[in-house]
Formats: sequence, C-alpha cells, structure tokens
Amino acid sequence: MATGEPAQSAIARAARPKCDNDYKPQIGNLKFEGLAKIPFLLKGATGDSGCKW
Repeated sequence: MATGEPAQSAIARAARPKCDNDYKPQIGNLKFEGLAKIPFLLKGATGDSGCKW
C-alpha cells in the first residue's frame, strides 16, 4: 500500500451522500440550496455521480 492516508479514510471520502433534505451540493465555496440543487439531484439520479437515492 502506498504511503498517505489510511484506506478507511479514503473510502469514507469516496462515499456518495444521500439525496435528502440535508444534501447541499457545493462547487468551491458556493453551496446550492432549494431549487438551485435540482440539476444536481437529476444528475445524481441518472448517473453514478452526485448523491444516491
């Protein structure tokens, strides 16, 4: 195994968040809330990126 962070930490960072009321997509320091997060929810629903249902 390469030096760096432990595998458990890497797995935790790679997990996709749930698409619930607390999900707030973020690009840099800009957080999307309310109706602005609908495109991110649609992208997550149709692909393997974004949040999970």
